[in-house]
Amino acid sequence: MANLICKLYGVRGRCIEVYDNKCVIHTALTAGSIFSGNANDGEKTIFYIDCIGVQFKESRLAMGFIQLETPSMQMNNQNSNFFSENTFTFEDGTNGITNHVMRQVYNFICERVEGYKYGTNTQPLTSPPPYLAKALDAVSGF
Repeated sequence: MANLICKLYGVRGRCIEVYDNKCVIHTALTAGSIFSGNANDGEKTIFYIDCIGVQFKESRLAMGFIQLETPSMQMNNQNSNFFSENTFTFEDGTNGITNHVMRQVYNFICERVEGYKYGTNTQPLTSPPPYLAKALDAVSGF
């Protein structure tokens, strides 16, 4: 059974639930999700064992994002990393999320993906590792 590590609220209607073995990306109906063409995306579950890559971009002049790449065809917005159904978008300082927090989430996801690829994830996690827990302490609503 999956153990929830954290739940974060980004921008353009995006929310990500980070588990020890998967991520669930939700897209709510908001003005931002309508504007980006993602209002009908709903919910997507991506298992770390199925990932072939993880992409991270800090929020600067544009939004930041974490994208979990899989070998399957992405069904929406194949032309933009920001608005892919496999992408969680955020802005530095919005909802308590910072580039530092998202860098730690990215590090955690990469560690978990790598662990599944190389068979080193032998035990489920029930709480975030210390570096991630410390970063999450500052996030409002966590």
